[in-house]
Amino acid sequence: MEREERLLTISEVSKRLNIPKHTLGFREKEFTGLFAPQRTQEDQRRFNDEHIAVLMKIKAMKEMGMGLSEIKRVLGNGRMNTPQEISPIDLLAHRLADLVRGKL
Repeated sequence: MEREERLLTISEVSKRLNIPKHTLGFREKEFTGLFAPQRTQEDQRRFNDEHIAVLMKIKAMKEMGMGLSEIKRVLGNGRMNTPQEISPIDLLAHRLADLVRGKL
C-alpha cells in the first residue's frame, strides 16, 4: 500500500527552510525546469519532498556564494536526472573549476 505524500504550504516551507515566501516564489520562476509546485483550486502552491530537496540544494549553493546563473548551470536547469544526484563534492568541484578559470 502506497503512503500518501504530504504536501506543504508555502508558509510551512518558508519556516522549515528559513527562506522568505517571496524568495520561494522567485525560485519557482527562476528554476521552472527543476521544480513546479502543485497548485490547489485556489491557486495556492503545494510543495512535495522533491521540491524541498531542490530548494535545499539551491539554498546551500547560494550560501556557498554561488550566483543564480552558476546554480542553474550546476543543476542543469531541469536536465539532470534528479537533484539528489548533486553532492557537496560536486558543488565544490564546480566552484573550484570556476575559480581556476577566473570566473569568480
